[in-house]
Amino acid sequence: MLGLGHSLVGGSALGGFENNYGLLFDGTNDYVLAGISGQEPANGTIKPYSCPNGFTVAIWVKLDIDGEDDPYNTQTPTRRIISCVSNGGWSLKYSAKRFYFNMKLVDGDGNTVNNTPMTKEPFMKNLLSGSGQPKQYLHKPDGWHFVVATWDGDRVKQIYLDGGRDQAGSSTVIEDGVGDFGSQEESALSKVTESAASGGAYTVKYDTTVDRDEVDVLIGAGGTINSVTNVTTATGEYWEGYIGDIGIWNKELTSDEIKALYNLHTPTDMSTTQPDDLIAYWKMEEGSGTTLVETTGNVGTDGSIHGAAFNTLAPSTDVSGYPGYQ
Repeated sequence: MLGLGHSLVGGSALGGFENNYGLLFDGTNDYVLAGISGQEPANGTIKPYSCPNGFTVAIWVKLDIDGEDDPYNTQTPTRRIISCVSNGGWSLKYSAKRFYFNMKLVDGDGNTVNNTPMTKEPFMKNLLSGSGQPKQYLHKPDGWHFVVATWDGDRVKQIYLDGGRDQAGSSTVIEDGVGDFGSQEESALSKVTESAASGGAYTVKYDTTVDRDEVDVLIGAGGTINSVTNVTTATGEYWEGYIGDIGIWNKELTSDEIKALYNLHTPTDMSTTQPDDLIAYWKMEEGSGTTLVETTGNVGTDGSIHGAAFNTLAPSTDVSGYPGYQ
């Protein structure tokens, strides 16, 4: 059964910030609709606002798959975390031991690119220096992770896993046989810079035909939109495990801001970071019901929960087992 046998302690209240719940998705048909499908982004915008200063989505997630002792190190099927996709748009997903950030861009001449930043395979694994040293992982098999994707408003897309790059140490530092690792290092995989656009700056591509640009933001699944009714439905790639707090900004957050949000694996109130550019913040605090309340932001809508259930297993302050975070 999902969630049994895991050692992370749900709930924290540090500095007045309470983090008591997450949403549990069964991997079969659970999802959440964010409730902003009536907004119509044109090409070059992030739903539902324009994005001259870029875009950021940040989310706490915990993969938990029946029968897998370490779901992060198995060839799991694609599992969608959050997305706003209809022949364009953006999404975060997990597949084949990596987190991926998809965002389709188009230049002024209509040339489309879809190069995808991703984490390493398996993510966060570092080979210690020296002959015979074992490989170490900066994750527990039952661990939560903080995934952040950014776009600079033109050519650069990035994905961050568990904070800023190399913030917690170096793989060459070994104490009692344990490596002191930093977070995911910046690489050509995690930071993608598109070639110079021939027809002007890159913008986000959406399919603006037959109102398919009204696609809603989906949490925990991939989906599609009916071009006649403008209704977004989940179609597959269902998340299996937990999803915690979610923030979306109409701005590219800096590496230092992302590092502060991660806070060495101690969840913080995302609404205090660049609040004027915060599109939406869904804080998992209700604990019951079928509505995901947008607690802060400019969207002003609540999400509808389809099957997923609130659970007291929340992103935790327990960092035991994360080398360098003791």
